[in-house]
Amino acid sequence: MQSFFCDLIEVRLRFKAGDLDTAAFLRAVDQIGISTEADEDGDREILLIFACENKTDDYHAHVTVRLRKDESGIVEIGYYTGLTERAVEPPLNVTNCANWLGEFFAAEVTSHVHINYAFDKSFIPAVSLNFPLTTTEKVLAGTVVSGLALVFPSSFPNTTAIIQSGPNDCTYLFLRKTVQLNLKDFQIVNELENISPLVNTLLKKGDS
Repeated sequence: MQSFFCDLIEVRLRFKAGDLDTAAFLRAVDQIGISTEADEDGDREILLIFACENKTDDYHAHVTVRLRKDESGIVEIGYYTGLTERAVEPPLNVTNCANWLGEFFAAEVTSHVHINYAFDKSFIPAVSLNFPLTTTEKVLAGTVVSGLALVFPSSFPNTTAIIQSGPNDCTYLFLRKTVQLNLKDFQIVNELENISPLVNTLLKKGDS
């Protein structure tokens, strides 16, 4: 992830009763050795942590499944830079954890993908930042606009971004897109490669 200057990728989705094979999922989690006990309301929150298959890689994943009594729920898959000391045992790992979870879903699900980047001074925004805020409010006089929220045209459907100039000549980029996602096919590196053309239009080479 760091080779893409990416700090975080999150996949978030809500599912209805019947979308997830709940019984099979709970059996699989039990076999991993993670508690699936329900709370007093009949709801469950299950957290699974996955490490890299290759110990030289620089990221890990947290998969959280919030399962309600009626078998609807929420999934959050977060990919974070850095290693983890505890994780689900191989062959499951950060590369295939989403695919493993996808085996319990009957079909594609509407998902929100969030990707956060942090660039050093070797890259600068391709849009003009910073600039004075135009306002008639006296209390805001002297305010500087250091970031922009962007909604893209159909060439990048259902995608928004916030680009911000930060301290020490850093640039931060936060992308969000809504997609129909088959978790069985999700690959984190492919996701970063596919979004790279958009990222490359928003940044340009700066002083190294």
